[in-house]
Amino acid sequence: MFGGDLIHQVTDEYGNIQIVDYQQKYRSLHFDSKVQQSAMLLEKPEMLVHKYTQAMVLPLCWSNPKKLLLLGLGGGSIAKFILHNFPDIYLDVVELRHKVSELAIHYFCLPQDSAKFHIYNTDVFQWLNDAESFNTYDMIFIDMFISSVNCEIKAIDVSQDLERLRCYLTSNGVIIYNYLGNNIESDCFYQALIRSLEFEIHIIQLENANTIVFAAIKKLKQGLTDSYILKCSIDCTLPFNHYYDRLYKIF
Repeated sequence: MFGGDLIHQVTDEYGNIQIVDYQQKYRSLHFDSKVQQSAMLLEKPEMLVHKYTQAMVLPLCWSNPKKLLLLGLGGGSIAKFILHNFPDIYLDVVELRHKVSELAIHYFCLPQDSAKFHIYNTDVFQWLNDAESFNTYDMIFIDMFISSVNCEIKAIDVSQDLERLRCYLTSNGVIIYNYLGNNIESDCFYQALIRSLEFEIHIIQLENANTIVFAAIKKLKQGLTDSYILKCSIDCTLPFNHYYDRLYKIF
């Protein structure tokens, strides 16, 4: 099913979780599906392997955020990238499944909680409505999926909570949303962003059926020089110039 060596499997109340190694070079996380939830190079755990994760962190090129929120952890790919390349940033993560957090730490080299990094293992809707957890963030990354009863990967819909998410954004904040599929127009959260009329929206469409949505309270940074984007690409070992060229403004 996975095309590699199954090295660990565990079941929680939401389903099965598998970890697969490929020729002792590459490791992936699965939610009872061949679809990879996360991937990691064993020799460079902090690198972003999947193109959609590389595209999601593009705004880090031109902004100087102090505090970020990540909804959905998986194997911790984006969290590790941020912690490694931007050590001064404060990062909060909300992950429903405690087992996923444990596996990210033990099998995917995710650091333990620290003064600037914290994982909340709870339902995201409960967390968003918990007054004690209220903070504001410069960026909110949304990348939440879970297995359905027939082992298909299903996105967790937060379209009804857009107003609450907006309360968690700073005055120049950005929501970065990963949509899995080839019809972004049918997505409930995307439509909620458009209906709000409060965001400037850009997208990046990827060949592997992911669409990355950037919804900014103020104008998303534009007009950067090629040399600056190239420097960011070199500093972070990512093809930021490729994704910047594909950034498309919706309105």
